[in-house]
Amino acid sequence: MCLIFPLRAKESSQNLNEIQSFYEFDEQFEIQALPHKLPFGRVKKGIKLAYLFSHLLWSYSAVKKVLKEKSGENFITRSDWIFYFLSRKDQNVIFECHQVTRMRKYLVKRSLNNPSSSLICLTSYILKDLDLNTKKYEERIKIIPSAYDEDYFHDLKNKEKKIIKDFVNSIAEYEKINIIYNLSTTSKKKP
Repeated sequence: MCLIFPLRAKESSQNLNEIQSFYEFDEQFEIQALPHKLPFGRVKKGIKLAYLFSHLLWSYSAVKKVLKEKSGENFITRSDWIFYFLSRKDQNVIFECHQVTRMRKYLVKRSLNNPSSSLICLTSYILKDLDLNTKKYEERIKIIPSAYDEDYFHDLKNKEKKIIKDFVNSIAEYEKINIIYNLSTTSKKKP
């Protein structure tokens, strides 16, 4: 497995030990951090437009670069533009949608036209807001809620929270891996 992400800020790191320490996990995997030299965080006016434009350009160049080495593999992303460009290149890709915007609705609809593209929504409300033909894509759309909500455990000590969080997330991760595997094998079937 390979984690591919943008190096946007000076503090961004591709050091696995630093990432493991920050996110509190032990798993080992390959990391490929790609430079993000576009104006993310450097523009004072038109911040939203600058972000959209820089992410669009970075995503296009990242997909182009990654596919030179990893074409034909399974991809999972939380970036709508990465989802769109990988779908356009007929790659097996799963998009985890955690919120809805007008742009995201458009990109998800276009991306799902590729039979190798699948969608995970964190809630049924997100799926409803995407306004998709769920009958048409039912084999490639799943709802997988986030497993851990810290608000429910606010009275516990940090150590107890970590034990519960690790336990709940390990169960959720096991289920997510099974669902992702099923989505990726389903999406390989061409109509």
